[in-house]
Amino acid sequence: MTQPRVVPLQNLIVFGDSLSDIGIMNDTYLGMVAKTTGAMTTNETGRYSDGRNWTDYMYEWVGSDKLVALDAATTKKNSKKYQTLTDQSLIPLSNSVKDGPLVCYANLAKGGAVAASDVLAKGGALSYLSAQCDQYLDQRKKLGAKFTGDTLHIVWIGLNDIVTCNRADTDAGMERVYDKAPADVATLEPLYKKVPADEHTPLLAEHNPEYILGKALEGATKGEGVLPMVYDVVKLCNRIVAAFPDESHKQHFLFLSLPDPNIAPRIVALKAAGKLALVKQYVDLTVRFNKLLRSVATAGWQETENGVLPQNMTFVPMYERLRYVATHPTDFGLRSKAQLDKLTVKYGGSGEDTQEMAEARNFFTTTDAAHPTEAVYRLIALEIADTMVAKGYALGRLNPTRWAEDRQYV
Repeated sequence: MTQPRVVPLQNLIVFGDSLSDIGIMNDTYLGMVAKTTGAMTTNETGRYSDGRNWTDYMYEWVGSDKLVALDAATTKKNSKKYQTLTDQSLIPLSNSVKDGPLVCYANLAKGGAVAASDVLAKGGALSYLSAQCDQYLDQRKKLGAKFTGDTLHIVWIGLNDIVTCNRADTDAGMERVYDKAPADVATLEPLYKKVPADEHTPLLAEHNPEYILGKALEGATKGEGVLPMVYDVVKLCNRIVAAFPDESHKQHFLFLSLPDPNIAPRIVALKAAGKLALVKQYVDLTVRFNKLLRSVATAGWQETENGVLPQNMTFVPMYERLRYVATHPTDFGLRSKAQLDKLTVKYGGSGEDTQEMAEARNFFTTTDAAHPTEAVYRLIALEIADTMVAKGYALGRLNPTRWAEDRQYV
């Protein structure tokens, strides 16, 4: 079996929402109000988890340090360093060779963030993916020559558009054509057929999905459907590559599909309450978004001199993975329900849980019935890490040479 070429990565940037947030939203005024009113549930470190989230596991596997450290105060202090991109955003012990460079890491994900910027999210109360991109580009440009090497940008966002903001569905055939496409569809051909050809369309559409998505959105009703969500994800990639044209070959992107809303206990409760039409809307939009996102990631770009390189795109089918976990919970020592009590965080260096505490933790979601528990976040991180290694990516100590051995101990 031919092994993939090893691609050494020097930087990791995370964009997203509460599933990836390491404390940004928790420390805002809106976050504090939301916690006080019970509209938001985070643990004492500011994470939407009973402990770590998936990014914390990645941090540990890339280096040999723990971001969720000895206590809440230390964890929050250490996390602050990675909520912006500076020359201090380095993961300790992440050099893959002796005296080698450390991995630079910034997690800009913010709870409540949405992908689409075509309408105000909750009257402007929530933030946008584009704002995270603005922050990243500004901070990276300030670093100048201090920021070097290949960069992996992980993007996981969209559930707030669909569920929190109740984004409306659309009757437009431009995206509804994907409803009949197989789940593993990997082409934008349905859109090519819908968009009238002109003297520019064939060449540009083949090179850049932003063009074809933009054409498909002409005249569309704002605030409807998932095309605007995918469009803003695509724009993020193009903006990053355009900002650093001499390093287009060093920009890598990894998209995660959204989880099935049906597996969240709070959505199960909505179904039990008879809100079947609303749940169907959530599911339909999620499935369609995932199909389009997969199509963009696997077949959206074609190689050009200074554009996003198709070989630098990766798609992780997290929808399917989490559905499997949710329908086979006992295989993973889980119960497919929400935790019964809000639990204290298990910090690095602390002793093993008692059997009673371990049983209290091993549920599918936290008490908010929406966000994964630490145990599920670990499975999410494993899926991402396995995909990266299979691609040939080497990020610090998370690399094809070490992972087969290290994986059995994480």
